[in-house]
Amino acid sequence: MTLLVIVMSLIWKTSTGFTQIQNKKPITGRYDSISIVAKSDGSIVGDFYDETGAGQFSCGFLLYSDGRPDADGKYKVVTWWPFKELGIDLSRVGDNVAWGTLRFVNDALFLQLPKQAHGGCWNVNPDLDQGQEVALDLMHPHPEWKEIRVVKAEKAYLHKAPDLNDHARAYVIQGDTVFVTEQRGKWLHVQYYTVELRESTGWVQESDLLPFRVPEANSAQK
Repeated sequence: MTLLVIVMSLIWKTSTGFTQIQNKKPITGRYDSISIVAKSDGSIVGDFYDETGAGQFSCGFLLYSDGRPDADGKYKVVTWWPFKELGIDLSRVGDNVAWGTLRFVNDALFLQLPKQAHGGCWNVNPDLDQGQEVALDLMHPHPEWKEIRVVKAEKAYLHKAPDLNDHARAYVIQGDTVFVTEQRGKWLHVQYYTVELRESTGWVQESDLLPFRVPEANSAQK
């Protein structure tokens, strides 16, 4: 009888994937096309970006969750891009705020958004664009990341030290996403990555970056 119970238990675990699927807490780092920061207050912020055709088509958005999963381990997330803050006419892009879900399983995350939530995604990630849950594998943990910010200035120079007298040649441009690792007064030390994952680092003035503001949404959008 005992042997039968053990055998039945193993069959159930295998058929349900119980032994293979384990919900985990988020790990700060890059998961394929999305970068995630698990903040000290428990919230989760993210940046999705991918492109194809040498940049001809692209899909990008920011992500936020309060960090409280439901009983199934899913986090409710809101996604958007700060068009208005970057001076882009919203009538050209429409309402780009979309709610979805996020969950972490082993060394991957699973993201699901409504159909056609963000422009350009069809050409880059058709499954995500069509409302399917997509899996993105953890590529590089980055425990040093503290925040995600978007560049507001036309050019934000990457200084070797938090000092305007330190003349820098390297810079990031408006709309680039950077990852904050340290803050000293009005200066932030950031990391920037190209699509090919080439890294640049340096100190930028906080005034050159947008604050991370989560958009408001009515209950019908949630």
